[in-house]
Amino acid sequence: MLKKKEGIAGDVAIRRRVQTPSPAPKKDLLLSGDSSIFAVVQNLKRLGRKESTLIAVSRKLRYLARNVDLRQPERVKEYIANLQCSDGHKDND
Repeated sequence: MLKKKEGIAGDVAIRRRVQTPSPAPKKDLLLSGDSSIFAVVQNLKRLGRKESTLIAVSRKLRYLARNVDLRQPERVKEYIANLQCSDGHKDND
């Protein structure tokens, strides 16, 4: 970025370097969490699902795993049925 500055000799261009911090390393969302979640995601990957789909499914399963035991399907259904949320959804990356 060039900035002009008035000086005794007239217009003088001063070059300044603007440094932006490097982005934080993105942790692998597919590998974090429970091994059963990883197995589900691996199965979806073998079926040819897109990477964005795998990340979204992994995120949703990890959310459920934090709140209910995924090995108890009736409890999972009950938790989802009683969850207070809107009908729509948007997956942000």
